[in-house]
Amino acid sequence: MTQSPDYRDAYEAAKKELSELLAQQESLTKRIMLVRETIQSLAALCESEGLAISPSQEASFLLVKVTLADEIRVILRAAYPEWLRPNQIKGHLARLGHDLSKYQNPQATIHMVLKRMVESEEVDEQVRPGDGKRIYRSRALPGSQGVSLKNAYERSVEQEKSTERIPSWKQRKK
Repeated sequence: MTQSPDYRDAYEAAKKELSELLAQQESLTKRIMLVRETIQSLAALCESEGLAISPSQEASFLLVKVTLADEIRVILRAAYPEWLRPNQIKGHLARLGHDLSKYQNPQATIHMVLKRMVESEEVDEQVRPGDGKRIYRSRALPGSQGVSLKNAYERSVEQEKSTERIPSWKQRKK
């Protein structure tokens, strides 16, 4: 069976385009995180000066719909190839507008999320030689895997649909 060179050329072009798109996605992820942090900082400054502003619907939407674990993934991917300490991740979460006071121990919550990500091989963990503290980095090459904010939102919508109450008469009997 002979292979058509047109298919091979199309395949190579598609591979190249995917690589370029993933690089763009990573760049956009970093930029979105920076803009979100800027919006929160500027909102706080406006508030301290008594200036009335309308809240960013997009930033508010992300705070409500994106899980803490997904936000940590985004933070680690945006920082790639840097290694981050859990307290640095906590700082990013606060700058993104997350109210960490709803957690009894926010630092422990972040540590638990990171531990699970290490166990699932999403994140690499190292111990710093000087002080023995743990540092973390996204395992994925930028854009190669992980979750985008859009994917996180889509997953949250699917979760909401799957938890909708089904009347007992519609449920299947096993």
